[in-house]
Amino acid sequence: MADEILELRQYTLKPGTRDGFIARFEREFLDTQEAVGIHVLGTFVDLDDADRFVWFRGFPSLEEREQSLAAFYGGPVWAAWGAETNADLIDSDDVLMLRPRPGKPGLPVSVFGELAVRVWTVGSDLDEASLVTAIDAAGGDVLLTHPGPNTFRLPVRDDRVVVALGGDGLPGGDLQRLRLAPTERPALR
Repeated sequence: MADEILELRQYTLKPGTRDGFIARFEREFLDTQEAVGIHVLGTFVDLDDADRFVWFRGFPSLEEREQSLAAFYGGPVWAAWGAETNADLIDSDDVLMLRPRPGKPGLPVSVFGELAVRVWTVGSDLDEASLVTAIDAAGGDVLLTHPGPNTFRLPVRDDRVVVALGGDGLPGGDLQRLRLAPTERPALR
């Protein structure tokens, strides 16, 4: 079953801690999240920010998201490594809860290598349909804000966004641009 919910998670780390954070994340958290139904879809370093770690994870449904997150964050691995992991973080609240666009289930294949990500906030001067059309024309993949409620205690941004993965010649007015490279042991396997 393809994931209906995709999280784009951006962490700002204390200076100099990214390599150790990633080593711990890959060693302790990749397989253990998968074991409780969390699909870790891609792990990345930000090529423009040495203190940023970005990752995607997916869930088949809102109900399974809530159950899987409760199992992981209430489980023994998080109990053993959570405090040390949180000590490296300045900010872990930059999280978007997204969905694949209709007709294109799952995370697009463009996340398998180096990746350009752009995020637009949908508003009066930018509408979702126009952005999706422009991203399609530029050859990018599209993720949209998931309409469901955040049913778990971890913060999720509530702004309505369109996210482009890849694509050239995209429109301006974007909120954020990321240039990402996969970590040494990318989650996609």
